[in-house]
Formats: sequence, C-alpha cells, structure tokens
Amino acid sequence: MSFVRMQKVSWLKDKIDEVFYPSSENVLRNETDAYRQTFKYLLEALETFPADKPSLNIDADIGVFYNNPVPLEFISFDIVIMNNSRHKRGSSYRIGKDEFKPIVAFELLKGTANPESISQLEVLKSLGIREQYIFDPEYKYAPNGLIAFHLKENKLQEIVIKDSRVFSPALGLEIVDTGETLRLFNPETKSFLPTMEELTNQAAKVESLESENEKLKAELAKLKRQK
Repeated sequence: MSFVRMQKVSWLKDKIDEVFYPSSENVLRNETDAYRQTFKYLLEALETFPADKPSLNIDADIGVFYNNPVPLEFISFDIVIMNNSRHKRGSSYRIGKDEFKPIVAFELLKGTANPESISQLEVLKSLGIREQYIFDPEYKYAPNGLIAFHLKENKLQEIVIKDSRVFSPALGLEIVDTGETLRLFNPETKSFLPTMEELTNQAAKVESLESENEKLKAELAKLKRQK
C-alpha cells in the first residue's frame, strides 16, 4: 500500500478517469512465490466465503484518489473488503465521484522494513477502514509476521496478537499466522477457509464418492433382479 501527492506524479493526472491500475496477474508476475501464494489465497478465500454477507465485495490491486479537489492524493490497496459494488477489475476509485466504502484492508509487505500503512492510519480511517492487517510473506521485514489494527475510540489502534491469531469482527474470521503463511479460520466451522487446490480436491473426492455410490446402487439392483 502506498500513497502519493498528485503534484509529484504528473503522468497520473491524465489517468484519473481511466482504467489504468495494473491487474493482479501483472502485479504478481514480478513477486516471490510466498507473496503470490498468500495474495491468491486471501483473494480466492475471501471471494468464496461471505455467503451470509452478500453486501460485501472484495477488490485487489486497486488505487484510490482522495482528498478531492486539492491536493489530490493517491493510495493503493493490495486487498480490500468493501461495502459497495466493485469496479471492473483493474480500475481506480475516486472519492467524491465513485462509491467507495472500505471496511477491511490487507497489505502484504514487499521489500520494505517500514510498512507505509502504519504511517497512513489517519488516511485509512478517513476512508472508512475499520480493520487493517499487515503481513510479511517472507518473514523478513515484520518481526512477528502479522500486524493488526482495529478502529477503537475513533482511532486505528494496534491489536495484541495472541497465539499468532487475531479475530476480525467485520469478517467473523480469525486471521492466523501459521508460521509459514497467512490463513483465514472460520470459528463457526472450526476450520480454515480452503485454498483453491483444497476445494478442487474436495470436489474430486465428492465426485468419486458419488460415482462409487452409483456403482453400488447398480450392483444392488442387479442382485435384486437375480433373486
């Protein structure tokens, strides 16, 4: 996550109303395996999870122009959960023009020992963020891997993380640092939200069981006819 003043990046001035922000595929192309795997898991798991939260939408690698009209500034989000409809993938939002109601933001650190978002908490709060989670997929830049902030007393305050996990009231999930990566845990089902590979394997097992069940039914019907 980062933000810049428009005066310092003149090329952005002509791009405000255009779809210009890089797609997740392009962004991930130059990242490490740990970053790519964590990013893809969070995005896929969050997009398939909130069946009971139909109003929530997930977007990734998006930019937001704020502080309209001057000085116009820009902030980017790795992954953000919003209470509004999502733009077409890869587009930017402009406060005052587009509906943007962010609730939870995830930032994955890359190449920095000083997370920029920690110094941007007031900006995040002004945009409506209630929870911010920062994770270091490489375990190089954040001493404990996971950093969490929750909105309390009108201020985003750092939360003490116990047993490498913290509960997200907005999502109803636990954010868990496994020591190898970041996972999302559902307290209701007492299980982690599955990866896409795990979902594929589960579907294959169900299909296999259904196939075996059909075979058994056929064999049983055949035995009954022979009697």
